[in-house]
Amino acid sequence: MELRFITPLRLKKDGRPNLSPTFVDVTHGLLRRLHFLSVLYGGAEPAGKWRQPYMAAADEVRVERQEFRPLRMTHYSGRQLRQVPTPCVTGGLCVSGDLAALRPVFEFGQWLNIGSNTSMGLGCYILKEAAQ
Repeated sequence: MELRFITPLRLKKDGRPNLSPTFVDVTHGLLRRLHFLSVLYGGAEPAGKWRQPYMAAADEVRVERQEFRPLRMTHYSGRQLRQVPTPCVTGGLCVSGDLAALRPVFEFGQWLNIGSNTSMGLGCYILKEAAQ
C-alpha cells in the first residue's frame, strides 16, 4: 500500500512539529481524527479503546519506502494578526505486510485528511497499490 500526500502533512509529536513521521505516526494521526469525529458526530465513547487493535496492526507493518521532505509554510492568523510558521512535510510512504485491518481505515481516511490544519486543506492523501 502506498500513501502519497497531495497536500502538505502537518503532524505533531510531543507538542512539536514532526518532520520525519513514521507509518505509526501517520496511522495514529488518522485514528485520532476518526476518533474525534466519531465522538463529536457519532456519539462514540471518549475513551477510544477501539483504536488499540489498529495501532497494534500498524506496529507489525513493514515500511518499504519513506520519502518525506520538510516544507516551510506560513499562514495568516487572525487571532495573532500576523503570519505564523506552519512546518510540515510533503511526500509519502510505501508499506507492506498484513494490511487487512488497516486498509479500510486508510481508504476512508482519504476523505478526512490527517494531522493538524485539515480545515485548511492539509493532510490530504491518495492511496495506491504499491508498485511491485
